[in-house]
Amino acid sequence: MGPVGLQGETGNKGEKGDVGPKGMPGTKGEPGESISSPVVVVSPVTLTVNEGETASFQCSASGNPEPALTWSKLNSKSQITQSAVLGGKIELKKVTGSDSGVYQCSATNILGNAQEVVRLAVNGEFLKYYIVKIIQYLRQSSYYRTGLQF
Repeated sequence: MGPVGLQGETGNKGEKGDVGPKGMPGTKGEPGESISSPVVVVSPVTLTVNEGETASFQCSASGNPEPALTWSKLNSKSQITQSAVLGGKIELKKVTGSDSGVYQCSATNILGNAQEVVRLAVNGEFLKYYIVKIIQYLRQSSYYRTGLQF
């Protein structure tokens, strides 16, 4: 036998063949989670604190997709700073009488929104001031000298 010769030119590509038989179907997947509109729960519903203290409320919501939560103070032009809100909890530090009022937690997703309200009452320092003044006055009055003591 003699030496191997030079390789010839590549020929034209052939026609595409027929589609093969269909394979076996895979196993059925788990059903997805149902979508639902938000439902809101707040705690506590009412809270009374003394001026200068911290007031906090918790808001939680269920729904799918997961709802976004926001807090707002009703009938107020002032905004609640986002630093006061963490994971649905609103924390108002060093409250004053102007913090008293109704706050609303809102939950929103693509299917709608839901709200719940909470009420905050703040006992002011002015009340303590006047109580102290009244006691001082009564101690100096004839009531104190007649046996009524505070």
